[in-house]
Amino acid sequence: MSTQSATDSPQRSEEETPFVESAPFARSAYEHTHHDASSWDPGVLLDAARVNVVLGGFPKTGTTAMAAWLGESPHVCLTNPKETFLLCPEFDMPPFVASGTKLEDCFHGDAAFRMEATTLNAYSAPLMEAIATRSDIKVILLLRDPVAAVLSWHNQVRQAGDAYDDEFETAWEHAVAVDGGEKPGAAQPRQALKQNYANVCRFGRHCEQWLARLTHDRVLIVDNHELRQGWQQLVPRLEAFLGRPLALDCEPATLNSYASIRFAWIYGWLRTSGINSTLRGLERSVPLLLTIRRAVREKLFRKAVKKERDASLESRLGDYFSDDVALAERLRDENRRHWLV
Repeated sequence: MSTQSATDSPQRSEEETPFVESAPFARSAYEHTHHDASSWDPGVLLDAARVNVVLGGFPKTGTTAMAAWLGESPHVCLTNPKETFLLCPEFDMPPFVASGTKLEDCFHGDAAFRMEATTLNAYSAPLMEAIATRSDIKVILLLRDPVAAVLSWHNQVRQAGDAYDDEFETAWEHAVAVDGGEKPGAAQPRQALKQNYANVCRFGRHCEQWLARLTHDRVLIVDNHELRQGWQQLVPRLEAFLGRPLALDCEPATLNSYASIRFAWIYGWLRTSGINSTLRGLERSVPLLLTIRRAVREKLFRKAVKKERDASLESRLGDYFSDDVALAERLRDENRRHWLV
């Protein structure tokens, strides 16, 4: 773990690699997809779409609820879909937009703040470097107890068909071995990212990297529980961070709760077929369709289930993440003091 202060921007030579040392899968995935790094520049996409807020992640921390809530502000324009994957193509995720769609095409209307909210943005070293050189762009990062997050992450990855194994303990042992360099990761970039549970949910270390490049002046760290229990206190911090009132007077909705999937093969087909990107395009013209799609997803396809608790497993996971949790809490407290209103 780096001993450098999170608020100090590191000095880098022109020869130094832009890839972040503690995200080993990022380099291999990026080179797998883009053999010539100069052929793709996230900064060009950011500039063309005039993005000035990135809700960077992390997965299973409440980013869907956060994005939808911020989108209620008349001063925030969110991409549709929330996760375009256009800013982090090195992970080779199936895009939720039609082939050839530009990032600027994903915005419906305009506002002072134009926000993209792909959770995998948090792991993209090229995107981090592009944002670091654009002082007008700010980043929001959400935190959650990594034990709860990693169990939810496995559920999501399993439902998407990308899990190393359906059983969590087997998938977790594989992830730890890959993260420690004892086993190779998956060759496919998407699976290399998704199956490395240990790195995906090491939120403190990734926050440290973003703060090292952007400082607290351009990063806001939010605890997941603040969305559910302290949103009234969160609003002033958000407004101080963004520099203007947001007119947010409603409670954030609970979205993407832990669930099983009904009609799994139909759900998977709809998410990966051209129908999905077509629907997203229609929603940009008719926003009501977004509300209808969410209702269909929540009522028809998703079935809320209660997590099975395993105290022994949760204790072992807690021990594994303990140092990173301490780091995340320290950085969160520093960030909170920085934006104390």
